[in-house]
Amino acid sequence: MRKIILAGVFLLLNFTVFSQIRYEKGFITDNEGKEFSCLILNEGWLNNPVKFIYKLSENSTPKTGMISNVGKFSFENGLKYERLTVDIDRSYPNSNGYSYSRAPKWSKENLFLEVLVEGNNTLYLYRNGNDLKFFYKTGLGKVKQLLYKEYKTMDDRITKNLTYIDQLYKEVNCSEKSILDFKTVKYNETDMSKYFISENKCSDPDFKVENKTYQKANGDFNIKPYVGMAFSSLSIYNLEGSDDYNISFNNQIGVKLGLEFEYVLPVNKNKWSFFLDMNYISYKATFTKKIENGNEIVDLESQADLKALQLPLGIRYYVFLNDNSKIYFDAGFNYAIFMDSKIFISETGDLNIESSKGMFGSIGYTYKNKYTIDFSYQNGDILNRYLYRDSDFNMLSLNFKYTVF
Repeated sequence: MRKIILAGVFLLLNFTVFSQIRYEKGFITDNEGKEFSCLILNEGWLNNPVKFIYKLSENSTPKTGMISNVGKFSFENGLKYERLTVDIDRSYPNSNGYSYSRAPKWSKENLFLEVLVEGNNTLYLYRNGNDLKFFYKTGLGKVKQLLYKEYKTMDDRITKNLTYIDQLYKEVNCSEKSILDFKTVKYNETDMSKYFISENKCSDPDFKVENKTYQKANGDFNIKPYVGMAFSSLSIYNLEGSDDYNISFNNQIGVKLGLEFEYVLPVNKNKWSFFLDMNYISYKATFTKKIENGNEIVDLESQADLKALQLPLGIRYYVFLNDNSKIYFDAGFNYAIFMDSKIFISETGDLNIESSKGMFGSIGYTYKNKYTIDFSYQNGDILNRYLYRDSDFNMLSLNFKYTVF
């Protein structure tokens, strides 16, 4: 079963290859400055794209927009990319991700930069993995990088080049702040966006935020109480001596009560989330079989009485079917705390159960972001404290969830 779960995790991580990403209404500006409406495949890019797919109409042949033939492209929701020729710092890092030079290593490149805030002072974003850089333009001036760089000194201390603070102080400072005030403006999307919005409002009382993409820093938090029907089985293996002492309890049906806390990440079209679950389960079963003990046949008897608070922690991937429906796949690790639980075996007495670790995987369907039904599988070893015994506690459950908010 563990191999099945690992295969499910592998499938989950590679599912993006087959997932559905929808075309959305957007706009493209070509090299001649002409703008036309179209349908753009919104892939929820984690990194700034170098190309994209679009169609002129629903039934037309898909085309590829590239840096060489597109000046701008945008979506109705405000997400916007602009092709710009900029000097970007491409300092060569060492194996630890840091260079030994404070100075930037400039490279002139054509890039699609994401427009975060647009106005008298415009803020752009470039992201490639962990490499995050901001660019800015004041009025009709040149687009320049706001320089922030971490580097190592010769004695291997990590320090920072904070030139961006001086740039903001000198060039984006309508409110005439002291340079000390800029120490609170961190080099991240939230702080930078808020600062440029405030500066645009200062220089233009009629300024309105047209581009809402700066709000992407906020994800969605969901709470989902649920009830489920659990189908559980327990097997115990004797690791010393005869296999006659192995025990396989019958499958049992029980109720599963839980509460799920989910955080939907504000990237990749809200397809990924992390979640923590808390649920209560119980399992009670008996087992009897005849075994040979010396020269006589005796009954091997066993009773299991388990009650546990489970704490599954996992990652989830959504596939949107339409505006109201989506399915998901998730996988993760489960930690169970057993309360007043034990297993009795006639040949050895009571085995006390305290905790267990295991894995789980699920597939689910959500309707209107409110109603969810999912099917999950989990397993774990509840006798991990015993050197000469092993166990396999398996549970299949059908769960009905309701999103409170």
